[in-house]
Amino acid sequence: MGVYDSAFKKIFSDKNISFQFIKAFVPELSGLDIEMDDLFLEETTFTDPNLSDKEDDILYRLKYRGKEIYVYILMEHQSSVDYLMPYRILVYMTRIWERYVNNAKDKRKKGFKLPPIIPIVFYDGVRRWTAEIEFEKKVDDYVEFMKYVPHFYYSLVDVGNIEKWRLKKMNNALSLFLTLDASKKEEVTKVVKEAKGIFDGFPEEEKDLVRKYMKTYLKVLTVRHGTDVMEEESEFTGEVDEVLTIFEAKLKRNLKREREKGMEKGIKEGRLESTQEDVIDAVEVRFNVVPEDIAKSIKEIKDMDVLKDLLKKAIKSETLDEFKTVLKAIKEK
Repeated sequence: MGVYDSAFKKIFSDKNISFQFIKAFVPELSGLDIEMDDLFLEETTFTDPNLSDKEDDILYRLKYRGKEIYVYILMEHQSSVDYLMPYRILVYMTRIWERYVNNAKDKRKKGFKLPPIIPIVFYDGVRRWTAEIEFEKKVDDYVEFMKYVPHFYYSLVDVGNIEKWRLKKMNNALSLFLTLDASKKEEVTKVVKEAKGIFDGFPEEEKDLVRKYMKTYLKVLTVRHGTDVMEEESEFTGEVDEVLTIFEAKLKRNLKREREKGMEKGIKEGRLESTQEDVIDAVEVRFNVVPEDIAKSIKEIKDMDVLKDLLKKAIKSETLDEFKTVLKAIKEK
């Protein structure tokens, strides 16, 4: 399990966070008279081991009117969209029911029922989610064979597409973390400043929840944006405002270095391209023509010293065939 997955597993294993999540993103439950004490974390996992670096899951059991409802959250962190998601969700739901049946004492009775499962995909990738939501649409000719095909859909929570007004309305620890997570790399510093103001307006109980997981979430941001801002969580100590200030300062320095590296790379690439064009121009001036294959070969050379030497050879070559021989020797090295 990677940093990303273990961090989200840790955060969503907190009943306070998950209860906020359910209230905000599970409409079937948000209107019910349920309390956080009705929610129970099931210490287990149903995902495939070969996908452990790309996803993780959380299962909560909710007691309501003497019955049980399961809320299954699959946390998807891979950059590409998994178009088999409806099938995978069905597999994981079946595993949950299998476990329920194995533990049930009255499973042989006629009145035995399986509990409902609300499957949720929590997607934190960069690309837009385009996989099917309804299982039946993943089955060929499903309309013709409708009565034989399972009919269900999973709820999708795409972090990057959560409306800002919705996060502001939530106004809790979860919304603060999601606001930070949904920010683009170039706007993180701005969002961090906004997060400080949001945090200051929280009641003390909500502040404690943020304090508990802020370092973990900043580690998530570090991985998400591909920076080396945080080497270790222990590097950040103190209050949330101080932690965010240090993170913001480190991120600014990191982004500045990346921009400088990008500029330096751009300058080098510009010089390389200019020298390639100089060689091509020299060939044209010397022999009044530049065959397409020669121009292509010259542009494939990425060594500046080789290009400079080739420029001299282009000027000194007596014939185009002589230059072709020189170019061929360079390519074969």
